[in-house]
Amino acid sequence: MKRKRSATWGEPLPAAPPDSPVPARGHEETALHHLTQQLVKPLLRAQSRDLSGSLRHAANEAAALAWMTPYPLLVLPLLLEEKIGSARARHAQQKRVRARSPRLALLVR
Repeated sequence: MKRKRSATWGEPLPAAPPDSPVPARGHEETALHHLTQQLVKPLLRAQSRDLSGSLRHAANEAAALAWMTPYPLLVLPLLLEEKIGSARARHAQQKRVRARSPRLALLVR
């Protein structure tokens, strides 16, 4: 069974399907990106290189979660703070495990 297309070549498609849980927001996407960059830059300058990748990943996760809300620009700072805190805690735990690993390897032998 063939389906008919709702738009022809060159004709713009609707911004979002009517049953979409998130409305289409063109200019907010750009604003969200700029806000994310603005909030993350000072954090990246203050941290070590080995943590910067985790912080960028946390910022991307926060932006993605914020985008799924009706007010992404309002929600982003709090989500970013939470994700950054989790990334720092995870990084500190990994440092502790790495510091113990050589001693544990000697005990196994």
